[in-house]
Amino acid sequence: MIQPLRAAHRKAFAVLAIALPVVLWVGLQKRELPLGQSSVIVAMPSSMYLVRQSDRLWGKQMIQSKFYGDSANGEDVEVVLLPPLELNDPDLLLYWSGDLRPAADVSQWKLLGTFAAGRVFSLPPDAKRGGHLALYSLAHREFVDSALVEKLP
Repeated sequence: MIQPLRAAHRKAFAVLAIALPVVLWVGLQKRELPLGQSSVIVAMPSSMYLVRQSDRLWGKQMIQSKFYGDSANGEDVEVVLLPPLELNDPDLLLYWSGDLRPAADVSQWKLLGTFAAGRVFSLPPDAKRGGHLALYSLAHREFVDSALVEKLP
């Protein structure tokens, strides 16, 4: 009675010894690797031109901020934020306030969208006068960082 069970276990272990490394190797080959910040390519329309670029706007983080204007429509302003490292704060949202002294309450701010490095955000039409950008952590219910945006040309 023990001999047939030993034979079955021996065959099962032989199959698993070959199958498990193959499955692991296939899984590693199929996964997508996260892209580094150096490989971020932002596709902008041909009518967009760089207005301002700075990595010193933010108070706590060193986030490269690129502001683009639209030659087809002089009022449109887009911003692309590229942090050198991934931000570890959960559920980051990007907000805009046209006030030079913004309110501490997030309900007074305009939501631009969920923050993602390299994503293009459209600023409101009054953005050329200046204002504040802010990263807000929804999970922590607090501002993570803010940036004063001076008058754009």
